[in-house]
Amino acid sequence: MAEQSISQDEILANISMDLNVTTELLDKHVSRGLADKVAYYQLNNGGELVGSIRYRELFENVSRFGTALKKLGLREEERVLIVMPDTIEAITAFLGTIRMGGIAALINFKLTRDDYLYAANLIRARVLVTDVSHIDIAAELLQKVRSMWKVIIAPAPDEKVTYETIKNLRDASLFNEFLSEGSPTLEPADTHRDDPAFILLTSGTTGKPKAVVHKHGDILYIADTLGKYIINMREDDIVFSTSKFFFAYGFGYILAFPLRVGASVILYPDLIRPELALKVIDNYKPTVFASSPAFYRAMLLIPDADKYNLSSIRCASSAGEVLPATVYEQFYKRFGIKIFNCYGSTEALHCFIVTRPDSKKFKPGSAADTIVPGYEIKIVDPQTGEEIKEPNKQGLLYVKGYSNALLIMRDYEKFTETFGFGWWNSGDIVYRDEDGVIWFVARADDMIKQGGIWISPYEVENALLQHPAVKEAAVVGYKDSEGLMHAKAFIVLKPGYQPSEELINDIKEFLRNKIAHYKVPHYFEFVNELPKTTTGKILRRLLRNY
Repeated sequence: MAEQSISQDEILANISMDLNVTTELLDKHVSRGLADKVAYYQLNNGGELVGSIRYRELFENVSRFGTALKKLGLREEERVLIVMPDTIEAITAFLGTIRMGGIAALINFKLTRDDYLYAANLIRARVLVTDVSHIDIAAELLQKVRSMWKVIIAPAPDEKVTYETIKNLRDASLFNEFLSEGSPTLEPADTHRDDPAFILLTSGTTGKPKAVVHKHGDILYIADTLGKYIINMREDDIVFSTSKFFFAYGFGYILAFPLRVGASVILYPDLIRPELALKVIDNYKPTVFASSPAFYRAMLLIPDADKYNLSSIRCASSAGEVLPATVYEQFYKRFGIKIFNCYGSTEALHCFIVTRPDSKKFKPGSAADTIVPGYEIKIVDPQTGEEIKEPNKQGLLYVKGYSNALLIMRDYEKFTETFGFGWWNSGDIVYRDEDGVIWFVARADDMIKQGGIWISPYEVENALLQHPAVKEAAVVGYKDSEGLMHAKAFIVLKPGYQPSEELINDIKEFLRNKIAHYKVPHYFEFVNELPKTTTGKILRRLLRNY
């Protein structure tokens, strides 16, 4: 793999030390003639356009929210928890909090009460911003979170909120009324690019939420690396992401990349169905599209998808899991769109290695053939701690770059274990082939040791997905009645196929022609769906206990 040509220092040379990131995302565009340009288009859950906001309006509303927080008594570096679908109000609350010097915390809006209670206490949230669908949760957090003393309730694109809605909720304000208490101008807080600005609260694959703290400068850093050199984000772009704002991957496409250059974004509030996403693309002509492997695969399964015009898309990316070769090839064949695989993490804020379909080294199904400028990677032997230089030898992927997390809150031991001397241990097992292309093997804790031999679930899953009956697949380690570990496959069938022993035998025979015989799962189970996070990742820990 070729060495990167642009260093971290070169990227940082264009990011001011004295920085409140909102000035670069808003003030700059208002002053350079983009005040009347639409920053965000708001869709409802039916995919209909129900509103929009221009850069000047967004600047004013962000200022109003920030000044209202100051009037409320919120101090710099105090935390505002945002539990919201993707709406203009969520963007406003996030940027308004940062502008006045607070720390904005984003979390999945599809979690449980216990998750929100844990997260709010973890970050010691002072204020909760949420929508009308979370009224009951808001009431519980006000009662049980000692640090919290204010709730702000926003409408949903399909649901109004009134005083009647919140009359029984103490210390609550309506979002628009709260805005009216603020001023349309607010001098940004005197912050530094290395100061904490926001928290991404992760949850789903490993259990309780983890609070990953990021800096003001991180937003510009990912925009000036992946956004600039890989996506080539432009002012005239229109961005549409099925990945949500609270997710690091979606965060880049919904806020960091477009607002850095003054582009526009289409916001869809809830989780979107594949067919509706196709309709949105056809109707509103986004030029940049971001989604996940599972979503691209689902789009391919829509029989009449060809009736939708996707020709506006000049750049399509996939993240969450490595994009299978079959999905890449079928999507290109059907829609003429080449998807690049984006490999990153919440800890690094976004993607640090990618595949580039225009690269001479490009191999569908690989994790990466290109290091994103501004980052360094190495593959490390987990036993010796030494860097692996030779091809085809598996090891742990380590990443170095300015956007690596400032802190993981209340988990110092974990933070120091995974962030050493500027290098972050991703926990992913990978290898380089003879051409320098990186291939993903598995999460270190997802590897299956069967009969003393390690098996990558990802390799088996990719082979399963090539069978004509298999719609989705997940492979995990399963202990039999004697405590011996075996591979077990959970399979979702395509329409027209029924579970049977004959089908299992056919799948087994198919796999024996694709992978080593010892890697063929011992156990198979057909299910209607696989448990997933809202970002599309398979919840393997649930399958292990199934």
